[in-house]
Amino acid sequence: ARAEPVRDANGVVAARAPKTARAFLKVYTQLGKANLSALVVSSASCGFLLAGAPVDAAGLAAVTLGVGLQSFAANTFNQVYEIKTDALMNRTRARPLPAGRISRQHAVAFGMANAFAGTALLSAFCNPIAASLGVANIVLYSCVYTPMKQLSIYNTHVGAIVGAIPPLIGYSAATGTLSIEAGILGACLFFWQFPHFYAIAYMHKNDYLAGNHKMMPCFDATGARTARSLIGNSLALTTLPLAAYSLGITGAMFPLESVAFNTYMLYSAYQFKANPTVGTARKAFRATLLYLPVFMGLMIFHKNGWSQEDHDASPIAALKATSHPPTPVPEPGSIQDRLVRAKSAMRSVCIHEYLTSPPLTRLQENATDAALLEVPPSESSSPLCPVSHASKALRA
Repeated sequence: ARAEPVRDANGVVAARAPKTARAFLKVYTQLGKANLSALVVSSASCGFLLAGAPVDAAGLAAVTLGVGLQSFAANTFNQVYEIKTDALMNRTRARPLPAGRISRQHAVAFGMANAFAGTALLSAFCNPIAASLGVANIVLYSCVYTPMKQLSIYNTHVGAIVGAIPPLIGYSAATGTLSIEAGILGACLFFWQFPHFYAIAYMHKNDYLAGNHKMMPCFDATGARTARSLIGNSLALTTLPLAAYSLGITGAMFPLESVAFNTYMLYSAYQFKANPTVGTARKAFRATLLYLPVFMGLMIFHKNGWSQEDHDASPIAALKATSHPPTPVPEPGSIQDRLVRAKSAMRSVCIHEYLTSPPLTRLQENATDAALLEVPPSESSSPLCPVSHASKALRA
């Protein structure tokens, strides 16, 4: 049988260096929490894409790599600080530092190298705003959120702010500014953190207590307070697609489609309220894993501005008579071109189009959404669906 490693009084194994390049790579990806960093990178990339056309592929690559390196740095510093508490928890004691697979000094050097490299990339290929937001997030995560986990149950609120910043980094990298568009995506990340991490904490409450982490569900004997948070933040999430459409950021199909994934999120939260167990907490956790990529993907997909047609069909833009520079024609094979083609293909099979378009006009392959909405009701034998009716009311 394999002998158990010898641990000190704090449960930490004496450090020993990895022996192979593969072992080093495994340690580094664990220090950087590769899965969590992938989430951070995806939200930053979505923030970049939310800026709309044209998409700077080099800038997107710089954001992806730069934010990824900064995330690796923040997660490494987090683990350096939590060596002793990680050693006390079953779910974290196998991490590289408490398991003795790398020294504390090596980990600090790795974190610093990632922090400097990521910041340099964002500074050189994006702009100072994006780089500064990245540095601020490293400090907030490593120096505020991490120690606060052992001091106050409100650490999750600070962690939610940390999670909301990557979309702002991506958007500012693309535009050099911040706007309400990025704010809505950041708000999604903020509200999403609570059901996600509270579900995890409820599933592993004994482990968190062993590590002296002050997570609210650990002190919620009945689960009622945790349930209120899951439901309240899920309800807050339902308002964001409506806000995105009302502000002219996306088309009307985004809030319509959001009914499905918001209903699923709320259903899992109410399941937990009715029967607060590890099983229902796991279902709520899985709902959050599905929710975020769907929300971000559909918000990008339905954003107004990938084509001139999108902007012209925006009811809010028409209502306010806002000026807007012509949207550039997408280059073949570009991200913009693929999104425009995908949206066109989706329109051709969407029942919404058949409810809103008159019989003759809907057969015209080159008819735009704006042209279809301008057709007088007398020329159509089809009643308006609720989405189109709301759009036309705003345009009146």
